[in-house]
Amino acid sequence: MGGVADPMSKIRSASLQARAAAGDGDTVVVVVEIGPPPQSRPTPKREAGSPILGAFEFTGESDEALILGAKQDIEQLGGAVTTVLKWSSSLVVEIPAKQLMQVADLDAVTAVWPNERG
Repeated sequence: MGGVADPMSKIRSASLQARAAAGDGDTVVVVVEIGPPPQSRPTPKREAGSPILGAFEFTGESDEALILGAKQDIEQLGGAVTTVLKWSSSLVVEIPAKQLMQVADLDAVTAVWPNERG
């Protein structure tokens, strides 16, 4: 735990941020995006002035391992992972709003979104 980004900035909804900050104990359903920590993301090697072409493959921990690790961490925080969306490296999670900051602070978590229709 203790990622580089401010955990509150990973929570992508003003409503969820307010509930997390207030210590709201009601359960919320969120989509948690999983990805490598920023220091693990590769940077392209190129000559000055040349365009960046193509995608860069993550060479560290596999997406599947990141998802599994995040799922276990979230469950230890009291969350219930209801759906694993492997194609988007995301988890649908039911968790008390007061735990959102701890979820957002996990190194593998890149964003927390509300799971609601707008």
